Amino acid sequence: MFQWIQQVDLKVFMLTIAFSGCGGSPSVEVPVNQNPQSESPIQLEKKLDFSDDPISDPARSLGLRVVSEDLRGNRPSVPDATRSLDEKTALDDSTIEKNEILLHSKLFLADPLSPNPHKKMEHFFVWPEKSLGSQIVSATYSHRIQTLKGEWIGNFESKLVWHEPQNHRWYIPLAEIFKGRSQYSPMDVNLEDTQVMSVELHLESGQQVIIQIKFQVSGPLPVTHVSALMHWVPSKVSELVLDPEKKGWVIHSEEFVNPTSRLFHLWIRYQDFGRKLTLKSHLQQTFWTARPTEAPLGPFPSYYLALGHLERILLELRYANRSPLVRKMIAQEWERFDLEPFEKVRLVWLATPSESAAECVLPLAQNTTYSWVTTSEATSFTRLKPVTLAELARGKDPLVRVTIPGTPTYHHITKSHDWSFVGAKLEGQWSREIRLVHPFMSKNEATQENVNDGSSNEHLLMIQGPVNTKISVGNIEGSRTSYSCQGVFR
Repeated sequence: MFQWIQQVDLKVFMLTIAFSGCGGSPSVEVPVNQNPQSESPIQLEKKLDFSDDPISDPARSLGLRVVSEDLRGNRPSVPDATRSLDEKTALDDSTIEKNEILLHSKLFLADPLSPNPHKKMEHFFVWPEKSLGSQIVSATYSHRIQTLKGEWIGNFESKLVWHEPQNHRWYIPLAEIFKGRSQYSPMDVNLEDTQVMSVELHLESGQQVIIQIKFQVSGPLPVTHVSALMHWVPSKVSELVLDPEKKGWVIHSEEFVNPTSRLFHLWIRYQDFGRKLTLKSHLQQTFWTARPTEAPLGPFPSYYLALGHLERILLELRYANRSPLVRKMIAQEWERFDLEPFEKVRLVWLATPSESAAECVLPLAQNTTYSWVTTSEATSFTRLKPVTLAELARGKDPLVRVTIPGTPTYHHITKSHDWSFVGAKLEGQWSREIRLVHPFMSKNEATQENVNDGSSNEHLLMIQGPVNTKISVGNIEGSRTSYSCQGVFR
């Protein structure tokens, strides 16, 4: 009995030396014991050469291919059967060493939001069922993730590999690898992470081969919406006419959130429609009219208009957990901003005049003293005047009317000639374009002009179009005289 066990163990030992582990290179010499009952040392009897055996170089012999398929329209989730596995494409570019395949191409999970039809494709890892010589009768895989920080996510839970007997191939849908993961959902899939998939193959010959496939893949762009915030409505005229914070006039605000654990880039540009933003400041001056014998008449208003052009556009990004960022936007020029994981950002568009624009100042109030004179009424009375009898006989009136003139009174009053803002209107039309882009996309890829069929679009167009800015407060009706300074007030 001992001899039989020893003989079986020896055969297992010989098989382990030849095909052990994950299909690594076999030993060139196999130990054979001529007489199992002999206690003499094991002798190296024969040199074996497996150089032509697929098992000797399993990763290379496997014939792994990355097959893409457009599965839109509720088509079955299977790879393209017409694709020959003998042909290589750019997606198959790899480095192969022993039991490891390192794919060089960037893979993408199917992205329904992408305008690029290539980003809507499903990917499959496919290989022939007899590529290792003996037919593969069963296959499982496990998947783990190594993050950029060196942390590992996932476990060694095995899942079945799909088999297509009619097409004589095995395959793994890329999307299935990430389904049902609580720690690492498809929206968490980051191109900077290394995906490590171990495929365990069982051959009809009874052999077992394990091949490790390493690759990088990016999750789809997230579903995020730009929320336009309520237009700013000033409560006082001075709030619109003046620039209280010395930053610029707020012409639009919008907000959105990154709902994923991944970093994205925002590419934003300002577009000028040629209809400049203008700020119309309506001023009022009060004046009084002097009169020599009466108090001054008034007040009477005079209205003036100052017109300022806001030719420079600033964009301020206000974050919840970091300092705001301000950029000067030049028409048609793209600017890039980082959108951190789970970050909320508010875009505040500001308009300012050019550096050469005139800065107007509201005149100070002027006090004027007015003077006038009033005279009291004259008083009259009758008194007897001494007369002789002879004068009386001649008819002379003894009564005399006496009039005392009125007394003058001098008056003085000071009146203020005030200037004030009575109304303001900020209006104009402009446009902006906002794109959400994977961080690994170059500037050329992110900012290329949109193609109608989307074949080369590498971004998610979040918003594009004109903004009609119209903010008014106070009295802006009626004719106005041009103010002496045309510009904006500081």
